[in-house]
Amino acid sequence: MLIGCGSPSPPEFSPNRLLSIGQGSTREQENELALTLTDLFGTPDQPRAPAGTGLEMAQLEMAAGAVGYEGNKPQDEARPRGLYRQHCAQCHGITGDGYGPAAAMLSPYPRDFRRGIYKFKSTTRDAMPTDNDLRRVIVEGLPDTAMPSFQLLDNDQIDALVEYTRYLSIRGQVERELVAMPASEWNQKTVEALVQEVAKRWEMADDRVVVPDPDSLPREDRTPAEIKKSAQLGEAIFLSAAAKCMECHGKTGQPDRLTELDDWSRENFDFRTETAARAESLTAERTRVEGMAGAHRERAEARLQELAPPLRARQQVVATLLEPEYAKPRDFSSGIFRGGSESIDLFRRIHQGIPGTPMPAHGSPRPGVAGVLTDQEIFQVVDYLKNDSKNRE
Repeated sequence: MLIGCGSPSPPEFSPNRLLSIGQGSTREQENELALTLTDLFGTPDQPRAPAGTGLEMAQLEMAAGAVGYEGNKPQDEARPRGLYRQHCAQCHGITGDGYGPAAAMLSPYPRDFRRGIYKFKSTTRDAMPTDNDLRRVIVEGLPDTAMPSFQLLDNDQIDALVEYTRYLSIRGQVERELVAMPASEWNQKTVEALVQEVAKRWEMADDRVVVPDPDSLPREDRTPAEIKKSAQLGEAIFLSAAAKCMECHGKTGQPDRLTELDDWSRENFDFRTETAARAESLTAERTRVEGMAGAHRERAEARLQELAPPLRARQQVVATLLEPEYAKPRDFSSGIFRGGSESIDLFRRIHQGIPGTPMPAHGSPRPGVAGVLTDQEIFQVVDYLKNDSKNRE
């Protein structure tokens, strides 16, 4: 048989080995997890929507699989297939892990959907994004990143990509929860309950949208002088010790240092650091064993044999990881605001912070509890940021 004449293997979802190896899972447990996830969610070519998730199979089928058209019919007679692979997988990867073929060349790296953490959304920090939040990012893209606008796609195609993004996130969140759960507790009842719990977080998103105090909303008919006054008050708040904006963004809104990692790079960095420490410890132990003799040496060498395979597994994972990136505070002088530049967009990012990043929340965490800033003060900071960026243009 000639090499290269066989049919290519169908794509598979990649396991989250950084997570499973980090938790000490055995190869048998990893295999069992892979089978469980396949039973629940299917494969990249044949997705499944677990009961109770609310995922629409028709939309998943449009986004999943190889690029083409339904039933191999002409383009004008059938719905498209493979939209995710056509438009998204090059950066975000088949699994939605942010490890597509182009990922290493991009900064910031593509989003890893599996954690269900999204930076630019309208909901509270710990809530899932709404469908409209995902749709907006897909339609508008993210300025100053490699994420382009897909506004030329039909509405049903965008809906399919939104649904498939939710699907990859729910699958990844279930995987993360299962890895954290003792394998002895895995059974149909507990797994189904876990899927329902994850799905419920997404169902609640529309109820978790951040709505400003109506009395704090800036009037639409404000004069330039009123806006300038508000911006001056916002600048004072921005520079204040209470707000702490300067610690990351600098006095002029131009950050001059990068010292913190976001959640995605932190997990990567911690895994690398622990792996390096274990390798150093094992090397030192080998050196110590060389000076032993007899039964003590035999027992020590047996222990080394036990420690070596887990370390090799960790090192194999490290070899596949992207280099950790420091979180980059927004440079306000550029006038570019990712995730929307409307006042309400900036308000929500200041009020709730940006999930997965060091950017903290400044607004009230819940009714009746004061935040670092009032809603009115947050809108004043928004006026300052928008006015300052315009003045620099």
